[in-house]
Amino acid sequence: MADPLPKKWTALKPNEPLEAHRVYGTHLLYYKIAAQPGATLSAEIEPRDDVVLSVDGKFVQGTPDKYQKQITFTLPGDAKEVVALYENRGHYNYKNVMELPVGLCAMRVTTENLPLEISEGGTNGKERDYSLALSRNAVQIADAGWKPVAIETNAAAATDALLTWYRMQCELPAPKPGVWGPWHLHLEANGNGFIYVNGRCIGRNWQAGPQHDFYIPETWLNFGEGKTNTIVLNLRPLDKGVCVQAARMQPASSFAEFR
Repeated sequence: MADPLPKKWTALKPNEPLEAHRVYGTHLLYYKIAAQPGATLSAEIEPRDDVVLSVDGKFVQGTPDKYQKQITFTLPGDAKEVVALYENRGHYNYKNVMELPVGLCAMRVTTENLPLEISEGGTNGKERDYSLALSRNAVQIADAGWKPVAIETNAAAATDALLTWYRMQCELPAPKPGVWGPWHLHLEANGNGFIYVNGRCIGRNWQAGPQHDFYIPETWLNFGEGKTNTIVLNLRPLDKGVCVQAARMQPASSFAEFR
């Protein structure tokens, strides 16, 4: 499901911290930006973070500088609505960088700061809350906006949405008596995002890898006939759009034990 853009926006004052609006440690932030048709926008970000734009519903990727502190976007001449999705990737947990604020530092046209409005990322404004509920089956798959898609090597990319959700379900066989073995999710996907299993966040998916296998504690899984496991993945596009090329739950048989 492609994420609908937030309906509730909060205006930010110049240099106002996000904490003033009770925004703490969020994965994703939407920013609504005053449209400047034909202009070149410069987004100033914290190193390691990233930002992408949607211009009138079309995905626009920018060009970062060599220091990864500024990303430049060129708007079309008829631009009317500009929305940015900012990804807070987290920062090094030492020295004063732990105190760095999350979120966009500034969005400029030449030296002019543009006014910004924010909303926390995700459907209804809460990416993490929505994903947890979705993976607990608290959100019905029949809700508007969902459609079946193929999971395959040549899967079609969803290129325009700033954030896209996938939900997958499976059953796992009951364990054999006297045998224990760990299970993991094998995932290959284009786009960066977060993975949730049965109401638990198990980590990030990075398009660049190298990790494709994600260990899942057996206490978080449901085993046996008729017991469903729900995997939820949300992805934002990079250079290849968004798609899932492979997703399967499988045992790590080389680590199995007789007990």
